[in-house]
Amino acid sequence: MKATTKRKKHWKKRLAALVLTVCIGAAAFLCYQAWLELRERQAGEQYYETLADELRTGEGKQTPAGGGNSGGGEQPALDAEQPRVQDREEVRSQMDFEALWETCPDAVGWITIDGTVIDYPVVQGEDNSFYLKHLPDGQANAAGSIMMDVSCDGKFTDQVNILHGHHMRNKSMFGGLDSYKSEEYYRAHPVLRLYTPGGDHEVAIFAAFTVSGSGFGYPTGFAAEGEFEDFVRACRDQSAFRTEVEVQWGDRLLVLSTCAYNFTGARFIVVGKIME
Repeated sequence: MKATTKRKKHWKKRLAALVLTVCIGAAAFLCYQAWLELRERQAGEQYYETLADELRTGEGKQTPAGGGNSGGGEQPALDAEQPRVQDREEVRSQMDFEALWETCPDAVGWITIDGTVIDYPVVQGEDNSFYLKHLPDGQANAAGSIMMDVSCDGKFTDQVNILHGHHMRNKSMFGGLDSYKSEEYYRAHPVLRLYTPGGDHEVAIFAAFTVSGSGFGYPTGFAAEGEFEDFVRACRDQSAFRTEVEVQWGDRLLVLSTCAYNFTGARFIVVGKIME
């Protein structure tokens, strides 16, 4: 009996030691994963800050005075010498797109919101997957890029032009968009700036709200004026604030979209009118 009791105690100790070892190993792995995630996020932030600084301070370069889903699998690194987009129009922007295209050949624009971290290039890939996990120059990074939906024409000439960005925990990328749930925040940031090769625009924000990513549909155009008016009315009705921004048939809209966590598949979107 004594021998049996000793063996049981011995195995209990070994089991406890094994469980402790597994727990320590799991905790160490999670810490390592968190460290890698932090390093990657910091690398992404540094990349965007450096890119913006270079375009602002480069010799002879003019820049903005900002403040501050279908898809395939993995793609090869982008070739800056042979950009995918060949039909580029003459550049008429304050942004030096010629310089931007040297490292970011899929860039189609740049957006800033004064007084926020949003000060990013906009890219458009061949699908809505690649730039979810890659920076505008093709580097793999969990922060991804601000990307124009593949269904849009790439020149911001659709009736509704859609941009996607990650909801980062530190509020970078589109992580701060949900601050537009507050009317006070909207009053402090009613306008964003959109820079495109064809010209620069202010975008007057007139609605912000949470939608179902599958139910919203993300339209880019409407067959009739009534459909467009219904869409605008629905945006206003769901918005967290009211504005005096007039929107009518023929106007172009910009939609910024990011993940929300109110329910499964939720998205938070901000809608603005591109001023001519």
